[in-house]
Amino acid sequence: MQRRRARRTAAGIGLSAVRQIVLTAGLFATLALACAASATAAGKPVNVGTPLEAGHPAVAVTSAGDAVIAWANTKDLAPVTTNIVQYCVLPAGATGCLHSGDLTPADSAQAIDNVQVLSEDSTLVILADVFGAAGNNSLDYTPEQEWQSPDGGATWTVVNGGISVSSGIIDADTQPLSAVTVPGTGVLGYGWDTAGASAPTFNAFPLSSPPECSVQACPAGYATLEPATNPDQLGNEPGQFAAQAGASPGVMGVFETLFTNGPLGCTKSFGTAYVYGAGAQSASNNYNISPGSPNSAWRVALAQADCDVDAPAVGGGPSGFGILEDNEGAGTTVYHRFDVATEKFDTPLVTLAGHGELDGALSQDGTGGIYATYSRRRRRWSDRAVV
Repeated sequence: MQRRRARRTAAGIGLSAVRQIVLTAGLFATLALACAASATAAGKPVNVGTPLEAGHPAVAVTSAGDAVIAWANTKDLAPVTTNIVQYCVLPAGATGCLHSGDLTPADSAQAIDNVQVLSEDSTLVILADVFGAAGNNSLDYTPEQEWQSPDGGATWTVVNGGISVSSGIIDADTQPLSAVTVPGTGVLGYGWDTAGASAPTFNAFPLSSPPECSVQACPAGYATLEPATNPDQLGNEPGQFAAQAGASPGVMGVFETLFTNGPLGCTKSFGTAYVYGAGAQSASNNYNISPGSPNSAWRVALAQADCDVDAPAVGGGPSGFGILEDNEGAGTTVYHRFDVATEKFDTPLVTLAGHGELDGALSQDGTGGIYATYSRRRRRWSDRAVV
């Protein structure tokens, strides 16, 4: 079973006071600052880059409201045959990047798949799936390389000389979904999916001087997030993870589902499922221990979230966890807030846009403003672009 690849290109939505950010050429990304009460989009797009051909953009918002956007420029143009990560730091209210530039994969890696951005208090982090790195023992591995910036994105340094902080296993179709900052000091976490009748997993390990750690071999261990008794195992359906600190710290993962039976089944055979963990990482509240086991931080093993929705993205912060998703029945984009008290998605859906979204991403600033990106497709020669 091959992992389904996400549909590419980007545009955006908002809920209230809107900031829009646009990547020109092959990709147009829109970033919107949102308040969860309304759905009025406004504001002029800001051009943050001109990639030859861009991968799905990632965004993180600092406590000051500065947006850090990164994407993979995946277009090879002789004599350059290596993909690069490009980034822009866009201060709140600015009309252009304060810092921007290129990051070249280390350790002889040549290709980039997934790019992620994290804001770790005074440190910014960019992570990327890379291929062809010399430091890995087998071409079957997908290293995760990491760059850090201690000065707000002015300068970036690769971590461990490009030796991966984590690795996927290509021949097992085991892929990292997304990295998060696990509640607790200096702890990085990765969520994973695996082909076949397998459950999603999660592992957490130190952000500083991390070991090379994968779903199949991690000194700190890892959690299996779906009970083996479920008749419909998730396998390697697309998913995302997010984390939040503050008054209600926790970690959430969301996944697309295509099940027709069992506890995750939906009438039209598709929807979303979620996992939820709470509290700071510790020996007695451990995100590396599977739900239902003693000392596990996970409160909800894989459970149904919504039916008749697609392309979910999850974000967390002062406003709490929520999912951005495509409401297939109504043909709209919606936001669904998670209820911490009941540990369920039992709140009303908020309609954000009168069309469906692709490749969604969510982030929050220090005041709880919600930033969202999503994707829209248009035909333009052989390139993918967005309006």
